[in-house]
This record gives sequence, C-alpha cells and structure tokens, in this order.
Amino acid sequence: MIIRDTDALSLIFIAFIVMSPIPAWAHQFGLIFVAPLSGKNAEQGNQALDGFMFATREEDAHAFEESDGHLGGLDSYVFTLDSAQNDGVFLEKLDNIIAARQAVFITGIIDTQVAQVLGNAIEGENIVLFNPDESIMWQYSKESLHKLSTVDGQTFRSAMQKKYGYVPGASGYRGYIAARLISTSVRSLAQNPVDNIEATTKALEQAQSSP
Repeated sequence: MIIRDTDALSLIFIAFIVMSPIPAWAHQFGLIFVAPLSGKNAEQGNQALDGFMFATREEDAHAFEESDGHLGGLDSYVFTLDSAQNDGVFLEKLDNIIAARQAVFITGIIDTQVAQVLGNAIEGENIVLFNPDESIMWQYSKESLHKLSTVDGQTFRSAMQKKYGYVPGASGYRGYIAARLISTSVRSLAQNPVDNIEATTKALEQAQSSP
C-alpha cells in the first residue's frame, strides 16, 4: 500500500491516524520518499523507489500485511512525493503528510535544491531528513555496485532483475541503501522511532557512518 503522493484516500488515512484514540502506530512508523517520479528524470526516480521498496520486503514480511513492508522489525508506511512537481503542489502535499505526525524520516533522491525546500518546510518538526548519498555505505558501494548484496546474500543487481525485470542503475542502489540505513537505525532503538527523535537521529547518524 504505497501512498503515492497525497490523494483523497490517503488524507482519510491520515485523519484516522490523528484522531484514533488507540496507539495505532505503536509497532509501525511512516516515512516520506522524495524523488522525481515524473518528467525527464522519472526513470531514475522510480528506480530509486523500486530499490527502496525492495528493501522493505526483505525481512519480517508476512501474509495479509497492510503496511508497505518492514524496516527494522516495524511495519513501515511509505508516503511518496514527486519532486518534479512545482514547489506549491509539492509543499502542500508535504504539509498534509506532516500533519499526521507519524512520518519520522524523509529520504530519497535529494539534490541541493530539494534539500533546501525540505529543510525549510520541516524546520521545527520532529522529522529526520537524510540523503543516502552522504552515507559511508554509498561511498563504499558506488565504485563497485555490482558487488552490493541483499540481506539473503544475492547481489542486489540480480535480485532487482528477478523482481522488477530490469538491471538497476545507480538510483536503484541509492534507494535500496536509504532503506537499509533506516532499517539499521530503527532496529537499534529501544522504542518506536517517533517516540524519541533525538535518539532516532543519533541512531541514523551512526548507521550512516558505518560501511
């Protein structure tokens, strides 16, 4: 159930979360994946999203799940934002997602301009913004992408080709690495990542600094 952008259905979903009297998100969390999903760079953006979603299905998957997969042992819900849209539309959709108070991470294909827009929009919010390109894992992997392996020991290249029918480019690897970093940081926490943003930020920083 990938929530692609924020349409009427997802707004109902967000409203339910906000108004629910029970701790519906005790064992799950939300995140925002930003990439150019339309326009001239749509292929790279959608490959990045495919790589990210592949990682959410690697571990802890089970029948009849309603989430978009699992990261760090928790159900993960993925909100997507198309960075190729104009700033007005982009920011309106971002604001709607933030209103749910459950999106803990923002990641994806984040260039300097997008990073600035996001940084200004989430100032004061308990959301961790990070660019997988700045991680040690990406720095180590980008020179020999064909060697990057999945959790079960396959090469990421062959696993993606089997699942999606194409050989991924660098963007696919970047999306996959972003999810792996989130998974590592969430798994290291003693509580839901939304409960202590300071601890979540430190855990992600540690994950980013590891090869």
